[in-house]
Amino acid sequence: MFFTLQKIEGFIINIDDFRDDPNLFTELVQELEPHYKLAYASRVGGDFSEFGVDSQDVVVAEKQFQKSMYQNVLRRAIAKMDTVPSTTVFICRDSQSLRSAHELLLGTILMYRDSESPRERLKQFQAFPDFLIADVEDLRVSINGECLGFGGEFLASPKGTFLFDEDNILYHDYPVVPNIEHPDCGVHVAGRYFGHADPRHSLHALSNRILKSKDKPEAQAACFAELLSLGVWVATDGKFDAITRVPARPGRTDRLGLYLKAMPNAKRFTSNNLDPNSIRLELLECPNDYPKLTGSDFQSRKKQVRGVFKAHPDVKGKRIVLVDDVQTTGATLNECIRVLKAAGAASIVPVVLAYHPYTVQSLGLTDEQELRCTACDARLVGRCHGQTGQPFFGCSGWKPGDGKMHSDKKFVVGVRKKIKLMEPHLMKLDNELESEDQQF
Repeated sequence: MFFTLQKIEGFIINIDDFRDDPNLFTELVQELEPHYKLAYASRVGGDFSEFGVDSQDVVVAEKQFQKSMYQNVLRRAIAKMDTVPSTTVFICRDSQSLRSAHELLLGTILMYRDSESPRERLKQFQAFPDFLIADVEDLRVSINGECLGFGGEFLASPKGTFLFDEDNILYHDYPVVPNIEHPDCGVHVAGRYFGHADPRHSLHALSNRILKSKDKPEAQAACFAELLSLGVWVATDGKFDAITRVPARPGRTDRLGLYLKAMPNAKRFTSNNLDPNSIRLELLECPNDYPKLTGSDFQSRKKQVRGVFKAHPDVKGKRIVLVDDVQTTGATLNECIRVLKAAGAASIVPVVLAYHPYTVQSLGLTDEQELRCTACDARLVGRCHGQTGQPFFGCSGWKPGDGKMHSDKKFVVGVRKKIKLMEPHLMKLDNELESEDQQF
């Protein structure tokens, strides 16, 4: 989903990525040029005659310093089109450029090549564009809102947050992230999760909901039951025998179990005639505790969870849907898959609420780019209502029972206001990099 865009006015095409397929570049231009402003960006420069483009029409950085150099290229391309980040989409074929685009809060589309290996495709998911598409037809339905790159993000957000009206959506997508350890068990993903330290977090309803669910899982149960119900249907077309989840550590709240128990009441569970008796929490248990995995690398996580889960004998011969909340390295999910396979499961289809992409560490924002409380001037931060679970922007200085009328904002209003405050800062050229590269 284009979760930072309010509308689409222009596209920046990373022209270097189409050297091996100039015909695809031409198709893109023919599709977009009649309706949108276009700009072309390049890291390395050179001759662009094969694209039918004059070199003066391409914004180029002649030297390759650090990755952030490309941010200035993108800033210049946006200025050339006379657009702003919240109306601009960046198109590329190589995930290397995506970090710069994310740090400018652009909409992002990555066009993959059919020849890419699962490991290369996984790298693209880890860079997490808004849309990962194959061809111009995919582009067309994506920018028209007919298909959602991450359907769960749309469903988790209050109406009016995104570009698209739900009436225009032909289908919700739950993209499949390649599973290197178990290639036959690709992971169907409802959306992305940006952690609290990531500046995109406050703009992203699903991330807010997931973080707040750790303290109040019951407030998010109805929402997550809907997301998971749709994910199960998209992933299986209703052809499965049982739904279970990655079990909680001993003595911890079984949040996923709570969401699965709420699924029979979900609209998308009942409308697709899914069987409530297919929800089987007992098929997986965690009798052995293991350390908290936050901050551990993949090999450490894999070692720590080895042998901690136990599968029920009744999984033998069954088609199992395995649900998880956030996949980072996939260590716990893959250990559950291993245990289910060892117990004789016929097939396993993983469905997760969110995949954890690379983090944008900082946008270098100051207090001037933050929403402020009118009562105490503290920051307004992303929160979720304790009963309804709905996200909103509330005062960080508020304390229960303090009696003050602190200001807050509806989530949609807060996102739009915050992006508007951020955009002038995002468009400032990095002067230090400018001084290093006089051939910009």
